[in-house]
Amino acid sequence: MDELEAVGRRLIVAGYLRGDSVLTPGRPVWSVANFQELKAIYVDSPYEGGRDFWDKLADQFDAASAGAIQLFAEIFLTNMWPLSSLLGRTKIGYLLRSGVAGRDRVARVLR
Repeated sequence: MDELEAVGRRLIVAGYLRGDSVLTPGRPVWSVANFQELKAIYVDSPYEGGRDFWDKLADQFDAASAGAIQLFAEIFLTNMWPLSSLLGRTKIGYLLRSGVAGRDRVARVLR
């Protein structure tokens, strides 16, 4: 099994099926409550303007719970992991910039 398939399988089994976190195992971040909060602050309230994506994202998530922020990061991981146009270190940098997991946790997930 290649790396892409291994991480994808972990996201499906741990996240989608068990509701568990891939970045911080044992934390149930894939919950209905976190999805509802994420939808309210990200999907239903888009932050438009000319600022950098990460700055706008920081504003949107300023009052968000840790669970909603981490759920976003894990969904973001599912979205960008298969992209061959981004180097591995770029993907890790984006995850770290999301502020959800430290370098050691991200490195363990991506192994």
